Amino acid sequence: MRLYINHPGEFYERPVLKGSIEVEIKGMLLSDIEMRVFDGAGVRADEKRCTHEQITRIGMEIELVLDDAFANRAFFPYQHHVFPEIIPDHMRLADIRTTLRDYGFRITADRAIPSSTETLHHIIQAERNDGQQTMKLLVLVDGEHYQVERQSELAGGHVYTSIVDSGELKIDLLGALPGDSRQLVRCMNDIQAALYDRFARLRAKR
Repeated sequence: MRLYINHPGEFYERPVLKGSIEVEIKGMLLSDIEMRVFDGAGVRADEKRCTHEQITRIGMEIELVLDDAFANRAFFPYQHHVFPEIIPDHMRLADIRTTLRDYGFRITADRAIPSSTETLHHIIQAERNDGQQTMKLLVLVDGEHYQVERQSELAGGHVYTSIVDSGELKIDLLGALPGDSRQLVRCMNDIQAALYDRFARLRAKR
């Protein structure tokens, strides 16, 4: 049974939510008692000719402490990162997987989204234990490969123009963790810093 609250603001500063539920189950008795019908002479009557109905009714009172219920609500922090001058290829996906494993995550799903040869679309799902809860990450990778012109000045004032490979990599991180989300946000920030550091070294080598 699920309770949907369309206007949670109505419960502001209300500590306890109380209610009552009544459930009716027709055609059976939860006590497993069997019903038999006998006539005045003690002979069992033809039950097909007798009109009787078996019904079980259950009534209960509920009491929900809202602070306890909301303490384990899930938070979904989101981050979007752009890495210019990074050629999107399978080596960069390996860098992302390695970074996730360095922070204790295990890969639970890893699949490519069909795209053209000039683009990269990939989804990685990962999770790790965080106390009694499970911290989850969804990583969306979008990359575009293109070529750019670069000019370099040679001795004597000559300018040399060359065509080099380049690209752009975009990474979206969506996390999920019930309860306190600060640990998840710190972890996502650490992963962000590790990726920026790793990809900055790649740009420096070019």
